[in-house]
Amino acid sequence: MKNASLLVAAAAAFTVSAQTMAEVIISNHPGNDGTQTAGINESTRTKGMGFTMPGGSDLTLDAVTMRLDINSVDVAPVVEIYSDGGGAPGALLTTLVNPASFSLGIDDYAFAPDGSFTLVGGETYWIVASSASGTYDWKASSPAETPTGLATHVGATFGAYPPASSSSILTTYFVEASSACRADLDGDGQLTIFDFLAFQNLFDAGDPIADFDGDGSLTIFDFLAFQNEFDAGCE
Repeated sequence: MKNASLLVAAAAAFTVSAQTMAEVIISNHPGNDGTQTAGINESTRTKGMGFTMPGGSDLTLDAVTMRLDINSVDVAPVVEIYSDGGGAPGALLTTLVNPASFSLGIDDYAFAPDGSFTLVGGETYWIVASSASGTYDWKASSPAETPTGLATHVGATFGAYPPASSSSILTTYFVEASSACRADLDGDGQLTIFDFLAFQNLFDAGDPIADFDGDGSLTIFDFLAFQNEFDAGCE
């Protein structure tokens, strides 16, 4: 019982660090919802925002949160991550998963990777917004607000998909990322028993960070996936 109590206490001590491991690496949010905005449609009006990762350790993308003005509830935004093609979006790297629903009006919406996506230190990436159906506005500030943070803003583009023409409108967003070593849940740079405790806390709380097998639900297979990543270690 004494050992069990110590484990429970240790788990409680690491709950906060595990649940707040995501870090905002670049942001110009919340902005002022000014007169500037990027109207997005299916093909001719698409928007790109570029950033360069800080040098050093790689990070795992947790979410891109964008401030959108939704004009129709059946709109289907498409948010993608592109490589850099010399100051504009280059090659498509991944498509992010939309939130469960959209509401009319202005709000923040988080788009997350389908599984794990690594942001490599020193590399440049582009967030590209388009639409599979309907139109919406990606809000911006007036005057423009440059995104800042650990990552560095490198430019904005607009035009036909994928957007290649330079744009002065800096749409409002922020990017959250965390240690690329997913099994290091307490973020101390080592794999220890405390990472198991942090995983259990996240799983018990229903936190999607514990969805290690990426199937959208928390099951015994997430425990197995976590253990496999833990056993494999981190470079």
